[in-house]
Formats: sequence, structure tokens, C-alpha cells
Amino acid sequence: MIGFNGVALLALAWLIASPISAQPTQDVFARTKHALVQVRIIDTAGGAKGAIGSGFVATKDGHIVTNYHVISELTQHPGKYRAEWLDTFGKSGVLELLDIDIAHDLAVLSAPGREKIEPLPIELSQPSKGKRIYSLGNPFDLGPTIVEGTFNGLIEKSLYRHVHLTASINPGMSGGPAVNGEGAVIGVNVASAGEQIGFLVPAEFVNKLLERQRSEPLKKFKAEINRQLAANQDEILARLEAIGFASAKLGSYSVPGAIGETISCWSSTDQAKKRVINATTLTCQSDDSVFVSSELSTGALRYSHSLRRARNISSMRFWTLNTQSIGFDWEFLSGDEDEVTNFECRTDLITHAKLKRKTRLCLRRYKDYPDIYDLVLRQISLNHSRTALASTLVLTGVSDEKALSFAQSFIERTQ
Repeated sequence: MIGFNGVALLALAWLIASPISAQPTQDVFARTKHALVQVRIIDTAGGAKGAIGSGFVATKDGHIVTNYHVISELTQHPGKYRAEWLDTFGKSGVLELLDIDIAHDLAVLSAPGREKIEPLPIELSQPSKGKRIYSLGNPFDLGPTIVEGTFNGLIEKSLYRHVHLTASINPGMSGGPAVNGEGAVIGVNVASAGEQIGFLVPAEFVNKLLERQRSEPLKKFKAEINRQLAANQDEILARLEAIGFASAKLGSYSVPGAIGETISCWSSTDQAKKRVINATTLTCQSDDSVFVSSELSTGALRYSHSLRRARNISSMRFWTLNTQSIGFDWEFLSGDEDEVTNFECRTDLITHAKLKRKTRLCLRRYKDYPDIYDLVLRQISLNHSRTALASTLVLTGVSDEKALSFAQSFIERTQ
């Protein structure tokens, strides 16, 4: 039991410790606030903010780094929007897009009036896990804010390199810097999963973007997005094909399973009494994608296998239900008629590794990005009268050549 003296000592300890623990955060903010800006996307017709984010001065020329998704309207609807900066002291000015890295959700903009501002240094080495870092931004348009967090290293199961940060990254902080105790940028705020789970773009990609920095503003936005998407997604598929599918078992079938540490799989079995078909499903997918516009995200990979067994149903009825499923509902894919073409499909009967199957392969093209496609493959086995394996592969934002090569590998690994 703690007596009066114990309580007094505890209170004294708290009073002493509290200002000391807060001091580093105050020091970091004091050293970095001069370079923090709010990025405002202005609807030219209405003259008011259409979107906001954050950014920071990253070069001696006063160039501002932010997220691509913050300024995406500049690339999707040039002329209908303009960009402005607002610093922590109330000064403002115009922004002009210089370059983007769409795969890593970064953009760099020129900012006349920021040339005399000391840029934040870029730290390429990663902090040790558990190290305290600080995220800066303008959450919910409430003004300059600093948030303490914990560095938890790179996310291993991801197609794109992201840092896991234990901190609250709220809307409006996207594009703001995450810095170490010395005020050097170790990452850029990019997303949040809530519950103190935040994500950063590693500083190495900021550095690469600045190294290829353009002297003139980017003009052909969509042509550059097309080029970057094609190159990045082809590289990712080539890397995944080099690693190869692990083999997974579903009944007597061998199916494509996980791919290294990047693509993980989950399994579930549905045996509800009222169902006429029992199904065990293995689902594998990437956990992230590439933001192109508010209407379109791409760069995802997903595939699944469902082992189906007839239950209290005739073989004919079983196969009627199975063959109906060879069609595909792609409403879950992003993009509408303004962004993508209709799917063009081909249905075939093939035999590989003694497995007879019916396949349906569908492709659609992105209208503004002519080298980019989505692919959906459905296949269902035909060897048994009361058991069937149905598989689906979905690739988004890839070249048709790489997509077809990956689909062929997927078919061959199903045995």
C-alpha cells in the first residue's frame, strides 16, 4: 500500500519526467517546421480547395515533395485544377508539377518563393526497430502537427516497399515528412490502417526521384504514367516468376500457392448443412496496389482455388452449377467505361498434366494508358463427375505480354 509520501514521490517523478520526455518532440518540430507545407489542390472553376495534403522542402531550389495521390488531379484533369503551398507561418504560393513516381506514390513540384528555405536532409539508412520517429503534416486541415511514433521496419509481405509506423497518420498528413530525432527525413507519410498503424514511403525513393529531377515541368502526364506503370509492373511480375509458385495441395490437386514472402495465402472451408456443394478455398493475394486516380487503382495480384464436392445433388446439377461459374463478375475491379475498355474473352478446352479443364481468359485495356491491361483467368477441372477444382487469377495494371506469360505459368502449375 502506498502512503502519502509514496504518492508525493510518484507525483514529483511525473512532474519531472513529463517536460523532459516532451522536449525531444518540441525540438524536432522547431527544427523542421520551416520546411513543412500544406499542399492545396484548387478547383479552378470554384476557386476553393478540392483536396489537401502535406509536403516538405526537399532541395535547395525550394522544390516540394509530396504524395502522388495528393496531386493526382493535376495529372488526370490538367487545367481544371491548380496547386498551391501554405507554410507554417501563413505564407503561400503556387506549385507546378515537375515529376512523379507513381509506383511509390511520390511527386516533386517547383515552389517559387521557397528557394531560400533550408531543405530537410534525406537520411537513406533506416533507423533500428523500435526507434522513435516523428511524423509531420496537416491533419484534417487543422494546421501544422507533429506526431510521435515507433519505427517498425519494412513490411516484408508487400509488392511495394513501405515502412510500418506505429502512429496516427490522419487525412491531410499524406505527403508530409517522417523524420528522426535529428530532423532528417526517413520516409514520407502515405497511408493509414487505423489503430495506430501507419505507412511510409522509404526515403530512398525520395532520393531517387530528386536525382532524376526535371528542370522543366512534366507536360505529358498520362504518357509518363503509362511508361512508369508498364515498367514497374513488368519488373514485379518478372521478379515473382523468378521466385515461382510454391505448390499447395487441395485434395488430389496440386495448385499454385504462395510466392516467397510477398504473396501469402489463406484457407477456409464452407460446410454449411444447407449447402449443396462443399468447398475448400485457398486465396492468395498482394496486400497493396498503385493509386492512379480517385476512380482507378491498379497493380494488384490475386488468385484463388476452390475444391468443390457435390453434396445431396445429382452430378448433372453439380456440373450445371460449376459451368455457370466459369463466367466472371468483375464489378470488384476499379475503373469505369471512361477508364477501361470492355473485357474481351476467349473460352477453351485444354488438357495439361492429365488435367482436363475449361478456361476463360479475359483482357481489358486502360484507355488513357495503352500499354496497360487487366487480366482475369477462370478455369475449372473436368476430370471427375462429383468433384471439381475451380481457379481464378486476377492481374491488374500489367502489359498484355507479361500478363499472358504469368497466366500460362499459372495454368501449367495447376495439376
